[in-house]
Amino acid sequence: MPAVCLYFEVHQPFRLNRFSVFSIGADINPLGTYFNHTLNKEVFEKVARKCYLPTNRILLELIEGFDGEFKISFSITGTFMECCDAHMPDVMESFHQLFNTGCVDLICETYYHSLSSLFDDLTEFEEQVNLHRETLKERFNYTPSVFRNTEAIYDNRIAKKIEELGFNGIITEGTEKILEWRSPNYLINQ
Repeated sequence: MPAVCLYFEVHQPFRLNRFSVFSIGADINPLGTYFNHTLNKEVFEKVARKCYLPTNRILLELIEGFDGEFKISFSITGTFMECCDAHMPDVMESFHQLFNTGCVDLICETYYHSLSSLFDDLTEFEEQVNLHRETLKERFNYTPSVFRNTEAIYDNRIAKKIEELGFNGIITEGTEKILEWRSPNYLINQ
């Protein structure tokens, strides 16, 4: 029976306060941070009410309606989980509810959904991947075996590092440069 694999990237960035050259040396932020906590809260709560919670309810209904034959994967970033903790813990609970059905797989990535894989030295990249994997283990008691990089960035150097970290697979774009003559419609084993 043919299967459809639904994969969702779940991320919320930390929005920055606005600074200019005239901000240098000024005490313009009493919290002493680069991040705009008020805007982060407002945006997260709006998106959670309009997207995350309704979508997760629909996905749960689909899983229940198809007797466990409907499966999905999530890549939930560390910053998203932090936003849930800070602003709406029930959003994170809705992901736990989905995961507990046994029909949801979790995908590892960089904790901050960063571009650290583009650095020549992959130390920061490895630290973020390990932090994300540890966070998924703590929160879901789950160790992912598949990795996806921010924006599906891929090259042989990244693939080698992911293999060294013990992952069994990587999700990337189906570009001709990578696939050559192969179709992007199939799982490719190297």
